[in-house]
Amino acid sequence: MNYRSSRKLARDITFAHAVNSKSKLHEVLDSKSPCVDMLEADILMGHLKHDNIFSWPFDIVFGLLSAPFSYGYARLPIMSHPPDIYSDLSLVEFLEQVVGFNKSLPTGEDSCSPMGVKLDFKDPESVSFGLDALEKIWPESSAVPEMLWLNADILKGPGGREPRFTSNFINQCTARFPQATLSVGWTVTGDISEGYTSEHVDEMIELLASAQVLPSHVTFPMAAAHAHKNPKILSSLLDRANKHCERVSVTLWGPASRKVQAWCHSLAAESTFIDIKLA
Repeated sequence: MNYRSSRKLARDITFAHAVNSKSKLHEVLDSKSPCVDMLEADILMGHLKHDNIFSWPFDIVFGLLSAPFSYGYARLPIMSHPPDIYSDLSLVEFLEQVVGFNKSLPTGEDSCSPMGVKLDFKDPESVSFGLDALEKIWPESSAVPEMLWLNADILKGPGGREPRFTSNFINQCTARFPQATLSVGWTVTGDISEGYTSEHVDEMIELLASAQVLPSHVTFPMAAAHAHKNPKILSSLLDRANKHCERVSVTLWGPASRKVQAWCHSLAAESTFIDIKLA
């Protein structure tokens, strides 16, 4: 099964978006396409449709049942994007399916690399429960940075709303998964008249510098259209972040014009993940 190469540069890594349902997860895992390296999925506390949580490991169930209840149903970490708070796919099942898929891959020098996951936390409450599930289900391969990304918007960016997360997100993730890729970014607006500024960089570097445990790899998700407004910001951000972390990168995402796309592909292939679509 020629699924992925273990020798790709950052720029060549590809993402499957919004893998927030059983059908989407099965579609990606069952595909024979060689074009997916990372599963991107959203996590929030919500309600699970048509599933029996009591088939899960006892310690996970016990922790989840201590979470707040709403309308008589336990609120659990599910794969969903706001404002939808219902899903047929729990975080537990998502992780179990991916781990099972990776274990089924053949081993050997020419074998495919396991599929990685980018977990995009959408509410602060889901973080501790999500990390609990990861510790129980995700294997030791989580020590490989490319395999596990933990993502949240923790600062206000160009035209963005106030973030729901605080700087504590960094410490929560690095304390329990110091070898995972920490993906921390800014909230933004769809209006691309603004760009990232030196103040945005200052705030992010200050948070990294104050972290109790530094990640081995940090990537900064940046809206490509906004980043293109002030290209020098990227080099400043990476140079300063490199003083605190072993490896640093940017992940350029979102809709982008052909001009912006060409600019994205002109950047350093080793430190630029590209997750864009034509505007």
